[in-house]
Amino acid sequence: YPYAVRVVSEIMESNGSTSMASVCGGTLALLDAGVPMIRPVAGISVGINASINASINARAVTGITAARGGVKHSATGSRRAR
Repeated sequence: YPYAVRVVSEIMESNGSTSMASVCGGTLALLDAGVPMIRPVAGISVGINASINASINARAVTGITAARGGVKHSATGSRRAR
């Protein structure tokens, strides 16, 4: 494939879910356009909140998770880790 392709995603939020939507949406857009991909990429984002009563919840990263200082983790990759 002799072309360089730049994918731009304009998101009006700053949550973990939106950044992963950019990764997944970009991959789907390239596949739909017929760009040959060796390894399609996907992503996931998870946040962990710990409350005062020591309960721990795994949930989507939102503004609440970020505001309360929760742990946030986003990961992208293909089926093969190379």
